Amino acid sequence: MTARYPAHFGAAVIVAAGGDEHAESVPDAWGDSENPMSPDAVRSKFESLAAHGGIPAECAAALRAAAMDAADGAGAATLRDLLGILPPLPRTQDETA
Repeated sequence: MTARYPAHFGAAVIVAAGGDEHAESVPDAWGDSENPMSPDAVRSKFESLAAHGGIPAECAAALRAAAMDAADGAGAATLRDLLGILPPLPRTQDETA
């Protein structure tokens, strides 16, 4: 895989379970331009990450719509405004010291 870099950004995983190891690799990671995600997969990933980040569903939906509009060249101001209303991220111990 390293020999293919930088032309390809592959991914590999090894899973050990029940005394066995299972390995899988792909030359181009899912989401790279050579192995793109479908629009539905991108939407699902966004919603999952937003929920994990504590963003309320209605805010996440508005952010997603604004991001899609911004990608088409419109709505950048709306996206900026929506990003400004997100709840603050929790501070780490390093930031509070």
